[in-house]
Amino acid sequence: MHFHTLKGSRRLQLLSEVNLSLVTSLKEFLPYELGVFPQLVDFDIYAGGGHWHRAASHDPILDQKTFATGHFYALDLRFGTLSLLTTAEGKKEHDMHALKRLTKAILHLGAAVRRKVICVWDKAAFDFRFWDELKSIFA
Repeated sequence: MHFHTLKGSRRLQLLSEVNLSLVTSLKEFLPYELGVFPQLVDFDIYAGGGHWHRAASHDPILDQKTFATGHFYALDLRFGTLSLLTTAEGKKEHDMHALKRLTKAILHLGAAVRRKVICVWDKAAFDFRFWDELKSIFA
């Protein structure tokens, strides 16, 4: 019964909002890890990636099989905080597909308007036109 309540979209939305609030408020207390590089003071810098792990007993069954569960994260390299961007949909969603279905608000990662942002993703994020279009989010 417990795991069935975790599937609710309202609960996931609440947890996402709590995570964003926590990550935002922690920045006031955590050390600025990149402060030794004055050239980076004007930048928000994130590393992103996906992580897959074995399916849990409560994960959905697709084609009579449970598939690995994927999560996509963004790590703020300035403060060391981790934010969940999204969870994978379907059998094994590719990084680029997951990124393309995210809203601008999620991809914004709390950066101030007109703030310079560097996003580092592994080589699976190969759609350079997509990344170029994202520049408009921060402009």
